[in-house]
Amino acid sequence: MTEARDEILRFYHNFHSYRFVGPYLVIRLQRALSEKKLDYLRKEFLSIFSPPGEMFQRDALPQEANETEIAHLPRLCLTFNRIHLAFCACY
Repeated sequence: MTEARDEILRFYHNFHSYRFVGPYLVIRLQRALSEKKLDYLRKEFLSIFSPPGEMFQRDALPQEANETEIAHLPRLCLTFNRIHLAFCACY
């Protein structure tokens, strides 16, 4: 029970929210990731990117202009392969 709680707390320690903007899954973070962590994520989750490995950090996208209260948060953007992930989840 404690292990599950700790894992959830680690996840939400930096996660704020997410939304889809055009072809990107945009994950809003409390703090930007290091290049080392970004490289690790690219390798670890290669199968859910389309095209493979497309993941980058940036400021808020123009399409998020109406969300001024979270404009300051760093973004992790990736091209998320929803079809492949849904197919894999069926097994």
